[in-house]
Amino acid sequence: MKQINPFTGIVRCGYCNCAMKPSFTKKGKTDKYRYLICDADSKRVKHVCPLRSIPLNELERIVLDDIKVMLSKPEVFFGILSEAKGVDKNGCNLTAEQVSKSFADLNAVWDLMYPVEKYKFIQTVIKNITVFRDKIKIEYNQKALCGLAKE
Repeated sequence: MKQINPFTGIVRCGYCNCAMKPSFTKKGKTDKYRYLICDADSKRVKHVCPLRSIPLNELERIVLDDIKVMLSKPEVFFGILSEAKGVDKNGCNLTAEQVSKSFADLNAVWDLMYPVEKYKFIQTVIKNITVFRDKIKIEYNQKALCGLAKE
């Protein structure tokens, strides 16, 4: 059975700017550990990238927590939009009250969503994730966030 990977095409190594691809290892018959590996480094005989792999479960937890914080705090949403040249320049003329209400609805159903729905959401609102050993940078798709808030 093929696993759905919500991070396909959006996670990059912060050291060599290479795509991170999914992999896994098994321990025993039932324990499966999923992780992402630096694609360029996986093809080399000698590993040179400081970030060889990251646990996929941990990345999922961090990204989902970040999304939940963004959804529950309109000021974070507006901060993300302002980083991309200002709220008005993105054509997103929403009030804090509108954003708060629309994201409160989504935040309320987040835990009830199927993994496929969460993953589609992640692919829609996240433009890029850059992973380092000690930090993760998440770049949001401002137009998608604005469209989501307007719905």
